[in-house]
Amino acid sequence: MRQRVKRTGRLGTLLATGTPATIVMPLLLSPTDRPRPAPRSRFWPRLCSAVSVSAVAMAPGAALSLWLLISDPVTAAAVMERGDLLPVLAALAKLLGKALVSVLSAL
Repeated sequence: MRQRVKRTGRLGTLLATGTPATIVMPLLLSPTDRPRPAPRSRFWPRLCSAVSVSAVAMAPGAALSLWLLISDPVTAAAVMERGDLLPVLAALAKLLGKALVSVLSAL
């Protein structure tokens, strides 16, 4: 690229002519270069991912608790009366133990 340097008036490349004070790197942009768009926010996709993962992780526990409370009204009444979840946890442990025993006996 040959250009006339304004301060010296000599013809030559910008890097070859002139002193270090007048050397200017040219900005060469192709006509096909387009400015990059601003990056999209990652907040909403990450929030939706966190909510969906937590919902998938909590759904089986909620389903088991609901099924237990519907199928065993005595346990549900004890939870309502005392306000603690220990009877529900004990019943869930028994239920999971029975399910595990039945699966292992089927094999």
